[in-house]
Amino acid sequence: MGMEISAVAYDGEGRIAADLACLRCGYNLRLLRREAVCPECGVGVERTLRGDLLRYSDANWLQGVADGLGILVYTIAATLAITIISAALFPISKDRPAVATAIELVARGCCAVGAWRFGRPQRDALRLESLLGARRMVRLFGILQIVPLAYDWPGAVSSQHELVETTIVGLNICYLFSILSYAKGFCVRVGARRSETVARKLLLGCAFSMGWMIFGLAEQGHLFPWRSRSGMAITAGLTTFMCVSFATILFLAGVRQMLDTLAEALRLPRSP
Repeated sequence: MGMEISAVAYDGEGRIAADLACLRCGYNLRLLRREAVCPECGVGVERTLRGDLLRYSDANWLQGVADGLGILVYTIAATLAITIISAALFPISKDRPAVATAIELVARGCCAVGAWRFGRPQRDALRLESLLGARRMVRLFGILQIVPLAYDWPGAVSSQHELVETTIVGLNICYLFSILSYAKGFCVRVGARRSETVARKLLLGCAFSMGWMIFGLAEQGHLFPWRSRSGMAITAGLTTFMCVSFATILFLAGVRQMLDTLAEALRLPRSP
């Protein structure tokens, strides 16, 4: 529930007269007063009534999330630029000099730091997050996207160069997908419907890219050895992913500005 519940029926004694599920545990809050707490999980009824909106969250936590997202915007852009330049200068990844790999390692390391800060847990979160929730996936893939650089380091050898390279791109797509999924949740909690729609389209773009990559692997014979080889699907996947990446940078910059503005507003003294 990303919106505030403004119209709730009450009986003559000031108790909730309609079915209303607690946002934390789903317990029916019917016949409870607004100032009461859920008997199942202890969360105040007032919190369910006002909804899981960001304007009721902690300003320091929200500022930390916004700062982490800001780091992500710059580091994703830097990593993307480094990847394009390296691919143009060194088409064969194993021929890249150590300094190029070191620069990309630093960029991806900073990207992991941004992902870790962006994925800061909300201590007073109203909803219980799942084990494979978007926040946890942002942190997980933020670390995993560094691992493939061990393959690119000079001296590393692989008998299936194309498969590993495609796997690296696939891992980056999953990383971008997790960031977009988590950012979309913030758009919902702010009530930014337009940004939420943009996030959905970018998520579809990531899924489309991954689909082309998987199809390309199948065509190359890595997934199904009896199939013919073809790089067209992988090229289509890479092209789509690059376009989605550029659009995602602009989208995340806008979300970061939105969260930063809201965090500043939450610090202002509220009128009685």
